[in-house]
Amino acid sequence: MTIPALDIDAPVIEVGQLENGQMGVPDNGEDVGWYEPGTQPGGAGNAVLAGHVDDRTGPAVFFDLGDLEPGDQIFVTGEDGEELEFIVDGMERYPFDDSPVEEIFGPSDDKQLNLITCTGVFNQENGTHEERLVVYTSLVEEEEEPVLPVPTELTIQGDLLSWHSVRDEEIVGYRIYEIDAEGEETHVGSVSQLERKSFLVNDQDTDYTVKAVDHFGNESDPAEEEDA
Repeated sequence: MTIPALDIDAPVIEVGQLENGQMGVPDNGEDVGWYEPGTQPGGAGNAVLAGHVDDRTGPAVFFDLGDLEPGDQIFVTGEDGEELEFIVDGMERYPFDDSPVEEIFGPSDDKQLNLITCTGVFNQENGTHEERLVVYTSLVEEEEEPVLPVPTELTIQGDLLSWHSVRDEEIVGYRIYEIDAEGEETHVGSVSQLERKSFLVNDQDTDYTVKAVDHFGNESDPAEEEDA
């Protein structure tokens, strides 16, 4: 995993659950542990990664975790080589023996990644830091463009370009494009869904196409001219 804002580039290893029910942690200060019995990073739910804040040699991998700010990026690469990007939403500090386990590890419809480390004063009697720092992050997902229906029956008769209307309530109109010899498209006109589905062209020897357009300005694939 990498955290550019903190200059962290660390390997991720699998860890499980200890006999006392707590999450296991790496046995060194360089690795980051993924809670394998839980959600895999990128899946729906709360995936959890943990790392030490320090060890006997000094600062460890998550020493500066508390310096993260909302909007900072975290990248995790899976076994398939796919890189997942997460964005920091916020962070909380909890007493070491009173953390909201369900909120950190429990099920969720969202795709979350939570980073955990120790913080606060080291309690010699308990052998641990008095608090836990949890950084909450969310997966960045690319929005897929909608697939719009393509206008059909595109024909040119004389100087009149015409096509059949798309029966879809999301469609608000059509854009007409002129296509040059190199295949480049130039927008030459628009027709609303309420108008007649035709357009007067300037050059009968030029190729044209039509694309359906929705409320958000997304376009369909270009219509293909029907054989005469």
